[in-house]
Amino acid sequence: MYQLLFKKMKSKTKTSGINYIVIMALIFAFFSTYAKAKTVTWVGANSSLWSDPLNWTSTAGSGLPGTNDNVLINNATHQPVMDMDVSVASLTIDGKGKISILKLDGSHSLVITGDMKVVNSGTDKVITSSSVITITNGGNLSGAGEMDLSGNGKLYISGDLRISDLIAGKSTGSKVICNGKSQKIDNGREYHFFDLDIQQGYTCLVHTNLMIDGNLIGGGILFGGNNRIQLAGDMMLATYKPGKSTFELGSMEIGESAVQQLNANTFYILENYNQKTILTGRIKITHQVDFEKGNICLGSHDVHISHNTKITRGELCNVSISQTGSKGYFIINDTGSLKMTDSILSPKSMNQGITCNMGCEIGIADSK
Repeated sequence: MYQLLFKKMKSKTKTSGINYIVIMALIFAFFSTYAKAKTVTWVGANSSLWSDPLNWTSTAGSGLPGTNDNVLINNATHQPVMDMDVSVASLTIDGKGKISILKLDGSHSLVITGDMKVVNSGTDKVITSSSVITITNGGNLSGAGEMDLSGNGKLYISGDLRISDLIAGKSTGSKVICNGKSQKIDNGREYHFFDLDIQQGYTCLVHTNLMIDGNLIGGGILFGGNNRIQLAGDMMLATYKPGKSTFELGSMEIGESAVQQLNANTFYILENYNQKTILTGRIKITHQVDFEKGNICLGSHDVHISHNTKITRGELCNVSISQTGSKGYFIINDTGSLKMTDSILSPKSMNQGITCNMGCEIGIADSK
C-alpha cells in the first residue's frame, strides 16, 4: 500500500523536497491512526468501572477503548458502569442470551460516531440515568434489546431509530432529539417517548405508532404514515406532514392534559380527548374529525375542515373557555373561524342553531 502511494506521489507531483516530505508524513499519520482502530471487549475482570483498564481486552492487550475503537460489551462477572466521558467508533451490547447491561452514571456522556446495537431482548440493556448519549455521523440505534431513558436520560440520534424497546417514562428530563437527514423511526410496533424534538433543518419519517407523554417540538419536519401518534403535551413542531396518520390529542393510554397548545399544522385524522386544546396557529384537517370528549379553543386562529372531511363527533359553541363544563366542542371565543368546505356532518343536526359572536365566521354553507 505504502509503495503504491509512493509511486503515485513520485509520478504525479513535482513539489519541493520539503513539501514532499510533509505530504508523505500526513499519509503515514493517516494510516497509523487507521491501523490503531480495533475491537475492544469488556471482560469485567477487576471491577464495574469503565475507567479501569484491567476490565478491557483486545488484540493489543488490556487498555481502555479509544475514539477509533469498536466496543463490544458481553456478559461478565461485573457489568460496566460508565464513570467517565467516552467517545468510541461503534458500540455493541451482546450477552449471547445472558445478562449484559451498560449503566451510565448520570454525570458523564457517551458519544458514538457510528452504529449502536443492543442485540438481545430481555437480557441486553442500556440504562442512561440522567446522562446524554449522542450518536453522530448518521449512526443507527438498533437491536432487539432495551434503552431506558426514564431517569432524565437524553438521546441525540442522527441515523435510524430501530431498537425494539425504548423506555422514556414520565420524567420531564427524558428526551429524544432527532438531528439526521431523512432518518426513520420504526421498531415495527410502538415507541413511547416523553419529549420528542425534531431539530431545525432535519427530517424524520415515522413508520410506527408513537405515544408522547410530553411535548412534540422542534424546527424540523416530521412525516407520518399509516400510523397513530398520541400526544399529551404541547405540539410546537414547525412542520408535520400527516400522510394517512391519526393524530390524538390526549388519550385513554397517555391521559389528558388540563391545557394543551397546538400550533399551525395540517392533520389527516384529528381526535381530541383534552378539555382545553388552545390553538396558537391555523390548523387544517383533510379527512376526519372526532371530538367525542375534547374541546378545541380557536382564539384568533382558524380551523379549516377541507373537502370530504367527515366530522364524526364534535360541535361548535361560542362560550368562553371558563364556561365549558362538557366536552366535544370547537369553541369560538375570539376572531377565529371554523371553515367547512364540502364536509360531511354526522349527525346532520350538528349545524342547526349555531351562532357566532365577536366577528367570527362559521363557513358551513357547503357542508352536508
